[in-house]
Amino acid sequence: MRVAAVLLVALLGASPAWAQQALRSGSAASSVGTIYSAGSATCTLGTAALAGDSVVVGSGWTHNRTVTTAVDNNANALTSVFTSNNSGNFVTAVAYTRYVSSGTVTSVTITLSANVASSAGIWCAAFTNSATSGLVGATSVNNAGSGATHSAGSTTTTAANSLLFSVIAGGMSRTVSTADGDYTVAVADSGSAFFFFGVDYRLLTATETNDHTLTMSGGMASAHGLGELQGISGGGDTGKRLMIGVGQ
Repeated sequence: MRVAAVLLVALLGASPAWAQQALRSGSAASSVGTIYSAGSATCTLGTAALAGDSVVVGSGWTHNRTVTTAVDNNANALTSVFTSNNSGNFVTAVAYTRYVSSGTVTSVTITLSANVASSAGIWCAAFTNSATSGLVGATSVNNAGSGATHSAGSTTTTAANSLLFSVIAGGMSRTVSTADGDYTVAVADSGSAFFFFGVDYRLLTATETNDHTLTMSGGMASAHGLGELQGISGGGDTGKRLMIGVGQ
């Protein structure tokens, strides 16, 4: 939990100008910590999501636990974008979304199945300019990441205006040595020896084929996913991406 406020400040301070055209200012937030047996992780948006926004959630954890519920503060269920589970190495990465058709959303909560205590991270943000109800497009997952280089695989987006984002959970504390393409690293924080959590996104204005590769400071096992949300326009994408990485 110690990095939540730092993440928010670093995210807003490091965001390139194009990102603010779709990312609701002040909405992004993140935290890491421990989820105990039959526990949950909650992410509270810095700025509430409004009608017409899409809320995007990324989360990851250690041990082979499954999601029992994923809801917003109004008890509305979130839509799953992808799940990546590296079962042999006990790490999981997931992504969810919720289109806000009316009212506001201030937080999202993911509850896990009972198991031993897990290191975990969660990130959430609201994106404006949603022309559709945040429909899930193309996805790709890698359930067996290992070594220092980690790829979520390749996916071809299905809509001209879309949000492409990834979530990675790793079984060691690492930092990002090389980010694929034109990434902007907001935070890369090492914590304990057993967990790395990262989220990044890219706003697209044309369909294209993307892969997603990160080179880490050392080897680790990972679960890694890449997903598309259709109908979110950021305007003038120049290939810049935003990376968040935290360890606990």
